[in-house]
Parts: sequence; structure tokens; C-alpha cells
Amino acid sequence: MVPELVSLLGSRLSKQSIVKLMTEPLRYLTHWIGQNRNPCHISEVAPMIEHCPLLTDLEIPLAKDLEDINKLTEHIVKKCPKLCRIMQGSTDIGNFSSFDYHRDGAMSTRMMNFMHKNTLAEFIFRQIQSPEDGIRLALQRHSESSTRIELTDCDMLLSQTQQKILTLCSALEEFVVSGGSHALYSNIPLYKTVQKPWASTRFRRLDLAIDIGEMEERLPPIYSRPAPIVLTKAEKERFELLELFYRQIGALVDLTDLTLRVTLDEDEMTADEVERQVDYHCFSFPGLLTLGNPKKGWPGYLHLLSGLKKLRRLVGSVNVVTDETKLTVGRREVVFLEQTFPKLEVAEFLSRHIQHPPCFQWLKKQCPRLQMSYAEKK
Repeated sequence: MVPELVSLLGSRLSKQSIVKLMTEPLRYLTHWIGQNRNPCHISEVAPMIEHCPLLTDLEIPLAKDLEDINKLTEHIVKKCPKLCRIMQGSTDIGNFSSFDYHRDGAMSTRMMNFMHKNTLAEFIFRQIQSPEDGIRLALQRHSESSTRIELTDCDMLLSQTQQKILTLCSALEEFVVSGGSHALYSNIPLYKTVQKPWASTRFRRLDLAIDIGEMEERLPPIYSRPAPIVLTKAEKERFELLELFYRQIGALVDLTDLTLRVTLDEDEMTADEVERQVDYHCFSFPGLLTLGNPKKGWPGYLHLLSGLKKLRRLVGSVNVVTDETKLTVGRREVVFLEQTFPKLEVAEFLSRHIQHPPCFQWLKKQCPRLQMSYAEKK
């Protein structure tokens, strides 16, 4: 067994216990997942890859220099023909400086390009630090086979990439996008989510940050106007986009885990909001949590989610004590929640420091296992 393989397999064996050099393939090794903190040359990785012909899951090693990238990625794909799940970046990648996005991010792109078309099933990438057309184009090569795509801790992710994934990846079941130091850079504008139909209706997990424009809570709520309210042209257009988006979500009948976050531009936050550490939890998507009131002219779209019978988690911007939802979410809505989502276990409706409104106290009694509070930022 080569010394490097000991580290690869997470063995606690001492060097003294290694009695012979590995010469046979590891017939049962399918996963190569580890925290690759130290960049390496192809000469260090290639011998190990030679022993892993049945590898299906790989955390891509960090390359020592750009010259190694093509050779190493081509060698891995050639020697591991069953490879279908790749990960770039350690879970605690922010704790070390050896990761270089432009160098090591290129390895992911090359890896997907070297693989046969539509053979990639899962792709996990952490810390996209700048716009990268290469990743978007590489993912398009596997649009019919990709079932899971996670782009996390992204300091910069083009909305075009997200739009392409949503509209091209027909087998997708899990799509997760999260921002790094500034979540605003990983959002997708509302209009881009509805320009084209989504390619997949198989989603089980979806996590998106949406730029819906000015928050309702920063304007006089339309629901507080004298009834029947009359929407402006801009308001009508915005609610039309929101309805289309909610219909897209409501069509995902296999969904079990839904995270929808509104994005906030910290540069536009008030001093009070900064002091209170306001984040997406403090807001709610307009009209999403209410059934509406035609007599008063109140738009409501909660009924569009009635097909999500398998939903277990509803988190993000679903606060029920905003200026809007305090007026529009009541007993009728919580009865609908209780009857429509029988498997719901987590719903981030309230801060854990806020007393539940009476109708949600009723909901808690009806669904004692339902967790309805979120932890505020410290």
C-alpha cells in the first residue's frame, strides 16, 4: 500500500504497519472524499488513481500548478470511467489558503468536459469567487444526467448560470445556491426565474435567493389601503411575476425541502436594520402566505402550493409577523397549512423570541411536532 493511500482512506495505521506496496486495484473503493488541504503534482496522485478503477465519487484534488490540470483531469477520467459525482472544495475550505479558485475551479470545468456527455449525476462546488462561464457551459454538457447541483458559499455566481441550470437540467432533483460573505452576489432576479419553464419537475430540494425588488416592508403595505385596493401598473406587473414564480414552485409535487430567501442589499439598509442585524428571515415573499381576499382586492397565492403534499421543510423568507402578514395571515391560512401539508416538520414562521400569534398557537396544538421558530443571528 502506498503511503498516500493511507491518508486517502483515512487509516490510522502507522508507517511501520505498512508491509507491502499495493499492486492490485482496490476493487471495492468507490468514494474518494477527503479534505485535500495540500496541493499536489500529478506524479503524486496518478499512482493512487491507478488503483481506483471503480471510483464513482471524487473530491477533486488541489493541483499544484496550472500545467498539471489538463494531465491530471484527463488521467482521472480515463482511469475512472464510472465517475459520476464530483466535489470541489473542502467543507472547511475557508480555513486554508491553498485553494485557488482560478486554478482549482478550472479543474472542475475540465473534469466535466473530459467526462462523456451526460454522465455526471452530482456536482458540488464551494466558494465560487468570480463569474465563471466555464462552469455554466460544462454543466450544460450534463444537463440530461445531473440530479444534484450544489453551489455553496459563493461570493459571486452569475444569475445566468442559475437560470441555465433551472431551464436545461431535466433530471434535476436537488439545486442549492447560497452566498458567501455577501449573499446579494448569489441571487437570481425574479423575472429570470419565470422567463422560461423549468426543465425539471422532479425537485425534492430547492434552495434559492431571489431578488424581488423593493421589500414590501419598506413601503406602505398595499394591504393597509382602503378596500377595495387598486394596484398600480408596476404593482400589477410585480404580482404577475410573483404568481408565475409561485406556480413554478407549486408544480414541484415531489418537493420535501424548500428554502426561498429574499436578498437584501446591505448598502441600502437603514441604520436601524443594520443594528438589529436584519436578514432574510425578517421578510416574507409578497402574497405567498395568504389566501387573499377578493372583496378587499388583496392578492394571495398560498393555494398555489397545495400540491406540495410531501413538503417537510419550509424555510427562508416566510415570516408571519411582517407588516403584510400580520394583516393577511390568520385562522383561514393556518387551517389551510394544517390540512395541506401533513408532513411539515419545520417552517421558519417566527423568531424563537416572539410569542406565537393566537392562530399559530392553535396550529402548534394541532401539529405539536412542527417547529415554527428560527434562531436569530448572534
